[in-house]
Amino acid sequence: MNVRAEAEEQYQTAVRAHLQMVSALIDVQFQRIKTIEREFRMHLRMLEEEFDTERAEIIASHMRLKKEMLAIMAAMEAEFRQAEAEQKQEFESQREEIKNRNSEEYNVLKISLESTVEELERHFEQAHQAYLASTDARTQAFKQLTERDAACARIIEKRMRKLIRLHEALAHWRVKIMSNSREWEQRNKELKAEKDKMNRHYKDLKTRMNRFRHGEYEKLKILCVASGRTIKALKEKKRVVSKMLRLAEVNGKMETEQEKIVPFFPNYVSSVPTIRLPELEMVENEFKGEAVDKEDSVPSQPKTETTENEQGERSALG
Repeated sequence: MNVRAEAEEQYQTAVRAHLQMVSALIDVQFQRIKTIEREFRMHLRMLEEEFDTERAEIIASHMRLKKEMLAIMAAMEAEFRQAEAEQKQEFESQREEIKNRNSEEYNVLKISLESTVEELERHFEQAHQAYLASTDARTQAFKQLTERDAACARIIEKRMRKLIRLHEALAHWRVKIMSNSREWEQRNKELKAEKDKMNRHYKDLKTRMNRFRHGEYEKLKILCVASGRTIKALKEKKRVVSKMLRLAEVNGKMETEQEKIVPFFPNYVSSVPTIRLPELEMVENEFKGEAVDKEDSVPSQPKTETTENEQGERSALG
């Protein structure tokens, strides 16, 4: 009875030690899972922060470039308005100058012509009187020719004024076309160079963004694959531990008094007969079949871990 009580006490001690080891292993596994999950969340947060920072920098750069472009456009528009105002002012001054000069020349010519006309009128009047005295027919012809001459003079004067206006307008538009063509040609060259520069900058920025997006996608894919493999391995280990506990419970129920004493007395192992129970054989065969199926289905690394677990279970059953 003392030997049996001592064996029972040793058995209970071994069971408690075994349960403590199993509990410690489970705690270690939970700690590993929590550590891996914490690292995953930390890497995810770092990626999100880097993405938000890059996005904020890109938006700030875009707004800065937009503000610069608007400032350049406003400056160019103000410069154009100033140049237009200066050209208009210059045109108006030249126009007034030409108008005043023409007016002065016209007045001088008018005065000289009026004096000449008055003198001619006196001569004509004298000649007219002499002419009337000589012949009346020639007088009538002279009146007709005078009226015709006046009409021709008016037509010539009108056409001369029109010709002068056309010459002035032609000279003005030639000068304006030349100045505008030079100015707009230079501005078109500058705008084209700036457009090419902006296109190159946009292409470079787009290439960098695509390269960064592709790298982050590859990192996330690798992280997801590693996380999935880790979760599968942990589930498999949990299933194996549960099976080991169930086998230990079944083994404990089926042990005889001698089998309960044998593990604590190695010298008597050769003398104890081996008893094969049908329930235990069925459980072993089921476990072996599942181990073979798992070897065929899982990758190389999980397969090695499962094989080691099976060897541990078999040694425990033996």
